[in-house]
Parts: sequence; C-alpha cells; structure tokens
Amino acid sequence: MMPIPDFRSATYTLSSENPFRLTSPRSQATFRSNNQSAPSPHPDTSFEDALSSLKSLFTQKKYQGFALLDLINAELELIKKSVFVSIFGALTAFALGGFSWILLNACFGMVLHHAGLPTLAIMVILLLANSVLSVVAFMYANSAFRFINFKRLITLMHSLTK
Repeated sequence: MMPIPDFRSATYTLSSENPFRLTSPRSQATFRSNNQSAPSPHPDTSFEDALSSLKSLFTQKKYQGFALLDLINAELELIKKSVFVSIFGALTAFALGGFSWILLNACFGMVLHHAGLPTLAIMVILLLANSVLSVVAFMYANSAFRFINFKRLITLMHSLTK
C-alpha cells in the first residue's frame, strides 16, 4: 500500500502554461517523505556565474542607456528642425504679408489718385487706414495671445494627471 502524501509539506513548481494557476496539478507537486530532504529550489551558482551575470546585466543597462540617449538626441534634433522650419515659415509669411500690404497700399493710392484727390489727402487717408487696421490687427493678436500661454497648458496637465 502506498503512503498518503502530505500536501502541507509538498512543494510546487510553477506551471509553464500558466504560472498564476491557483491549484497546481498533481504532477507538479513534489512530496517529501520522512527520510528525504527537500530539493533545493535554485541550483548552486558559482561566483564566476554570478559575476558574468552581473557583467551582462551592466552591459545590457549600458546599451539601454545608450539607446535612450540616442532617442533623446533624435527628439532634440527633430525639435531643432521644427523650430527652424517654424521660424523660417513665420519670416516668409511676414515678408509675403508685408509685400502684399505695400502692394495693396500702392493700388489703393493709385485708385485715389485716379479719382482726382490731391497727394496730401491720399497720404492722410492711407495713414489713417493703415493706423486703424494696425490697431485692429494688434487687438486681434492680443486677444489670440491670451489663449497661447503656459498657465492654461499647466492647468490642463494638472487636470489630466489627477
């Protein structure tokens, strides 16, 4: 007759198909009898094995750090290029807008000249029109600028992280 196994003194190995299984199958249980000692769960490792493992871990972490630095460098290059493109685009838009504004003023002045107005009246009308449009553009830009600040971005980030 076979002895009854003592499940309280049994040790279990992890299941290869599902290590989070609550009840391990009977084939994974290792039972101890009174004359047997418990098998060691980990094999004996030598100092050289441990040292080589630590060296390989250090090398892996070093390469992981290099990869992270390469990623950060690539992101910084992308930011640098995007800032350059944005500045170049803004300067181009400013130059084209200024040229178009001067051309529009010249055309409006010619229309007023062909209408028979004196030169002094044309200059005063253009000065007043440009001043009014500049004040309107400044007010519009100032109202748009209040939406572009870091305080709203910071409050948005705080609300997202809560």
